[in-house]
Amino acid sequence: MILNINQSKINQGIIGVTAYDETTPQFDFRVFIDCVRSHQYRYRIGDGEEDWFSLQSGSGEYKITILNQINATQYKPIKALTINPRFKDEDIYALQSNTYMQWRGDMKCIQFAKEITWSCYNDMMKLQVLWDWITKNIDYDNPLAETIKYGYTPDIEQIFTNKKAICFGYSALFGSMLRSVGIKAKMVHGYVANLVSGFHAWNEVYIDGQWQTMDVTMDRSFVKAGKKAILFKSKDFVKEVVNYY
Repeated sequence: MILNINQSKINQGIIGVTAYDETTPQFDFRVFIDCVRSHQYRYRIGDGEEDWFSLQSGSGEYKITILNQINATQYKPIKALTINPRFKDEDIYALQSNTYMQWRGDMKCIQFAKEITWSCYNDMMKLQVLWDWITKNIDYDNPLAETIKYGYTPDIEQIFTNKKAICFGYSALFGSMLRSVGIKAKMVHGYVANLVSGFHAWNEVYIDGQWQTMDVTMDRSFVKAGKKAILFKSKDFVKEVVNYY
């Protein structure tokens, strides 16, 4: 069994976790990240690759627990670690690559994001350029939406190449591109109040000194229909937040 909690990037607001058991590959693992002062985040892991997760509650005490699946419905804790990071920038995690928004500087989509924003002289211009490109070029992937399975994680390079995505992919690509050009961005999962039924993914972006809600999936539908899309959503747009990434 392989179990590891990697603290080497804590100062960047992320922590790495590896878990795998070759004797029971049909079972997976969970990692719980508990911030004492705010929230518990739960993630699925277990393919043997190192996964990176955000410490999105900022400075404070966290308990990292790896749980092993013992049957179809039950898990038991097998490794735990308590950390107490302190950050100069409480939102530093919102600039990093993680398991749900995986990006590297050598990716074509990231190189493209930097190319089309190189002449922009402020973050608002960069955001507008990236928003324009995604809402004009990425179509909604209906076949994927109809067949998606639990545990799906978007591949932003594949999305960039195929020009198709579901909401998870739209928000992962947009958020990764923003982070790569120095704009803090979160991917949010949950429920919104208007137009979209069921579980959804969107972004929060830090621009001009405040966090703004954006939904490039919804905006694409408006742009494709020749309608005006509102860049920043109102406060009542979000019905319920389930998780941040």
